[in-house]
Amino acid sequence: MADFAPSLAKTLIHEGGYSNNPHDHGGSTNKGITQKTYDLWQDHVGQPQRDVKGISDSEVSDIYYHFYWKPSRCEELIAQPVAEKVFDLCVNCGLKAATRILQQACNDSGHLISVDGLLGDLTLGAANVCNPHDLMDALRGRAKRHYMAIVQRDPSQSVFINGWLARAES
Repeated sequence: MADFAPSLAKTLIHEGGYSNNPHDHGGSTNKGITQKTYDLWQDHVGQPQRDVKGISDSEVSDIYYHFYWKPSRCEELIAQPVAEKVFDLCVNCGLKAATRILQQACNDSGHLISVDGLLGDLTLGAANVCNPHDLMDALRGRAKRHYMAIVQRDPSQSVFINGWLARAES
């Protein structure tokens, strides 16, 4: 089964440090954690809210594990590269969109399942029987389409497209 630590390490390559880009709908962000998510985490652990600029590495790890890794059920995926890609998609796109991309990729790989954005045993089962190489190719292609669709719906997001496409390909 897949491991969290290498998945987090690969995602953090794309997330960088502190940013407050006016085009980013997430607002103030550090290491990929938005201020809103950090506030939720602080409430969850019973700590006073602080500026995301001061987030610690252990908080980053805990947030990614509890808010993204566990809900995306990546530890149940057999192929580590697939888990890493699904986790990264969950971080960058949200759980529902990442699940839809995974479901579409399973279909592209010949294992037909419903594309409903609900991550259940059928989706995980299909992902685990797909050829990992084929599934990774399909995940990359579907991620690129997803990012292009975001820009088509909201052209202000075009400032991020090169990074998103590179992230999809990695």
